[in-house]
Amino acid sequence: MSSSGRTSRLGRLALLLTLTGCDVEPREPLDLDELDEPEPECLTVVEPSLELGLELHRFVSDGPGSRGGWGLVTLADDLLALVRLPASPTEPPTAPIQLELRPSQVDAFDLRAGTPSGTAWLLSRGTNSARLRRLDPGVGVSANNGQLANFPGTGLGSTCPQRWNRELLLIEGRPYLLAMPDCSEGPGLEFYLLELSPSELDFAASWELAFDPCIAFPDVTSCVTEFGYRVESVSPGRSTRLPNASRVSLPFVQVREFVAAVSDLRSTDISLLDLRMSEVGPDARLITFREVYLGTVAPSVEPVELAQDAFALQLFVRSRQPAFPDVLVRIDTVADDFRLTNAANLPFAADALVQLERESALVRTTPGGDLEAISLAEVTRWGDWDTMRYDEPGDLVAVDSAGPGHLLLHRRSAPPQLVAAACVGTGQ
Repeated sequence: MSSSGRTSRLGRLALLLTLTGCDVEPREPLDLDELDEPEPECLTVVEPSLELGLELHRFVSDGPGSRGGWGLVTLADDLLALVRLPASPTEPPTAPIQLELRPSQVDAFDLRAGTPSGTAWLLSRGTNSARLRRLDPGVGVSANNGQLANFPGTGLGSTCPQRWNRELLLIEGRPYLLAMPDCSEGPGLEFYLLELSPSELDFAASWELAFDPCIAFPDVTSCVTEFGYRVESVSPGRSTRLPNASRVSLPFVQVREFVAAVSDLRSTDISLLDLRMSEVGPDARLITFREVYLGTVAPSVEPVELAQDAFALQLFVRSRQPAFPDVLVRIDTVADDFRLTNAANLPFAADALVQLERESALVRTTPGGDLEAISLAEVTRWGDWDTMRYDEPGDLVAVDSAGPGHLLLHRRSAPPQLVAAACVGTGQ
């Protein structure tokens, strides 16, 4: 795989790096072809009372227009399990899938809708383990690979990287595993991409994706001296959730430690790995927003959330510390238009960024137990926010994404509700 690089700066804000195996133009509209046309009503209740187990931790719908999905639940034996919600009365039954892990380990799982509709993927990760399962209605686990911790196979030691973060990517419906380093001794980053066969989950092909400005230097030390920093930490976010997308993105946070000029100064940057597959391998570029947070201490933040409309990606970073504001980013890769704003410019402190059918939205639960949302789709008015409030019974306590086009509403005195979310709407 050949590679070429180019960089450009947008003020002090955005840095683009390109790694490509051919001359494919990356700036095209994003993939929303698999989504149905929006329904006349923005919110439609699909399941008024979603009771799948003692506690529902995660739910992912099959996709817009479907009533089916998969839930990650706690059963009576206090173990986690996957439970199937049938898409129709004629769907063959699927027995619960025991996972042999406790509810406290729920964050080890990434549950994703796949293609064809009804298929799903479950990636589980431990300190020294990684397993991917393919799930099919009426069957349960149809393929299983528990040897993914062997990838990328490069040794770990006392220097960086000390751990590989493994993330599931679905490119045109096919499963890929991306291995991200947790840090780097220099300013460069190297990722490893593994293609898996969809039916057996066998290793098919792999590539190294290197964004490394140190190639021309004799060693890492001299490169760090020239650039003045190393990558102290890398934390992955949520990748593209549309299972048929030909172009996928994975946001992450990287903290740069400056080794010259100012002692102990750190920059917290928001980065996006933008990826598609060509006939000769992956085409990728790295977009980075520098100095989103700058200080002697890097703030603690939640994993970066990602959603999209037809022409832009939105990234949302929620800070765990009140002293550091939340950050919202819009990346228009067609026009190379990059915008960043913080919580001070938003009408409310959002709970989550969610993927609707053809747009994205920030949502929150109000103190009075109602649902509020902000559409992020209107480019010409991005920053001039309209807030839509949906009157609820007043017992809403949380809202989660339930896959593209669906929301899961958690209530104080009733089981969760599954809601189809086509749009934010206007008027209230």
